[in-house]
Amino acid sequence: MLRTKRIYEPKEADDGVRMLIMRMWPRGVKKERIDEWNRDLAPSKDLVMAFKKQGLPWDAYVERFWGEIRPEAIAALRARAKRETITLL
Repeated sequence: MLRTKRIYEPKEADDGVRMLIMRMWPRGVKKERIDEWNRDLAPSKDLVMAFKKQGLPWDAYVERFWGEIRPEAIAALRARAKRETITLL
């Protein structure tokens, strides 16, 4: 099962594995708040900055994001989510 949460939300028993999917470590977050850090599922820094600072439209962001993500990273996440609960942060 896959779930999503903001990194700043408290840890709960039913979260399963808490997986951070960001390229850069979020400011002020202690390592104890996550179980794993997976950069392969995160958008590039350039893409995030284009969206946040340069006003890249959401549709263009999504299209570029899917172009960046490696298919094998998605396949591995899907297979693992069939066996355990993973909360993407």
